[in-house]
Amino acid sequence: MSHTFLLDENVPIRAIVQKPGPALDLLRTLSKNCHHRLVASDILLDKYRRELREHSERVEETHALLVSNLFRGLLSDSDKTLVVAGHESEIRTYVRHMNDYFLVDIADEITGHGTRGCCILVTTDEPTRSDFNEKRMADLGCRGVTIEDGLVMAQEPD
Repeated sequence: MSHTFLLDENVPIRAIVQKPGPALDLLRTLSKNCHHRLVASDILLDKYRRELREHSERVEETHALLVSNLFRGLLSDSDKTLVVAGHESEIRTYVRHMNDYFLVDIADEITGHGTRGCCILVTTDEPTRSDFNEKRMADLGCRGVTIEDGLVMAQEPD
């Protein structure tokens, strides 16, 4: 089964900070399994860049380069990553944290307000993950999962 993943900015942070672990495994799996794709917006891409730069300074250079190169490779592959405009959606208030409204904007755009499929948010943020699993978001094709659950889903065959 093919999935469209929306990775919160904490996923690449975990891949850097928790050297071997599910976040790094998720990035590796997504890069290998060509039937899955990522979705992002310019806002999220900027957050990724900023977080990778900031957290790369805290670990050994070889590991930081490994994660950065892997993640940049995923993001630069137009067959793997769809970059959407992320226009303000009328449903952005479906999540509690204003700083996560942009995630709803991306999800709403990729699902076509529930008419074009689903979007799976992978995050360590429990409140936002919970909000994505509320009925009103699920009805639009959205779902929130942990990094570990995202890894299991990414390992599913086509």
